Amino acid sequence: MRSHVLIGAILLVSCARMAEASPQDATPRVTEMDAVTVAGERPGPRMWRVTNGDNTLWILGTLTPLPKGMTWRSREVEQVIAEADEILAPGFAGAEISAGDTVKMMFLAPAALRAVKNPKGKRLQDVLPGDLYDRWAVVRQKYFGKDTKFERNRPMFASQDLYWKATESAGLTRSDPVWGSIDAMAKAHGVTITRTSISYPLNLDRAKSKAGVSNLAQSAVDDVACFRLTLDRLDADIDIMKARAVAWADGDLDVLRRIRTEELVPACKSIADASMSFQQRPDVTERLAAKWVAAAQNALQRNRVTFSALPLSEVLNPNGYISRLQLLGYVLHQPDEGEAEDAQDSQDNLTGRP
Repeated sequence: MRSHVLIGAILLVSCARMAEASPQDATPRVTEMDAVTVAGERPGPRMWRVTNGDNTLWILGTLTPLPKGMTWRSREVEQVIAEADEILAPGFAGAEISAGDTVKMMFLAPAALRAVKNPKGKRLQDVLPGDLYDRWAVVRQKYFGKDTKFERNRPMFASQDLYWKATESAGLTRSDPVWGSIDAMAKAHGVTITRTSISYPLNLDRAKSKAGVSNLAQSAVDDVACFRLTLDRLDADIDIMKARAVAWADGDLDVLRRIRTEELVPACKSIADASMSFQQRPDVTERLAAKWVAAAQNALQRNRVTFSALPLSEVLNPNGYISRLQLLGYVLHQPDEGEAEDAQDSQDNLTGRP
């Protein structure tokens, strides 16, 4: 069941706010986007170092989406893993679903599935402004052909399907090939992987969830705003994803730092996710950070070499996990540390300057 349909009441407020700032574009058009290809083995992504005396924690910044079929291999990463005493996996938050929660979800499932559809059996043509539907019809034909199954979905859900279909058509995949490679390397070299995930009880409130689903299903909430925003930024978002994917594969830190997109997701999905359990449980994000940082501290105290991988957005976050380690007194070394000096020395040698 789509969990985000259980937060209907909050979605109503979020989408209404989006409507106030939504740009207008009456021109139905689709920009042809070439599929991104990364042929052959690339120079490879970069790693950050955190040190505590002679002990080193190597951190690989990971990225999704990446080009389909990209040959991902980093000899430097494999060398570090071969020497590592431990690997720290990035943490994830998972809900503990009790038997009572399961029963409640079974009762809510039919209403939740209905909430995905437009109220009163309406189609997108009935709920979207004429100019916006014209734009949707063009992109629907491009990406879905004659498939019209999305026509009865609410704009917020139709836009998500469109966004990820366009991403796929651009040659990008959301599957993460990196951790599969890391896991294989760890097994090959007999290195233990320490998990840093957390769990929390779902404790589903049937009455509140039922009210939220009912409000979403029956309300005339204006989720047209986030649908329009998805169409407005679709081409630009995918161009950015492609540029970052190539830069990551090439280890181009200048591009990765300059294009600080953090999370590129469908406008409607970002609203939904921001309003889900993390908003109701503000401790989850902090618990995740605290658990990884504690594991990193332990590793830096006892291991000569430790390897970890974190999302690139987290690595580049000035207030992220690595910054917490710096505040605790550990030393951060950037991947390109010393490269500027090396480049200047090379230039001096060419010009004969001392």
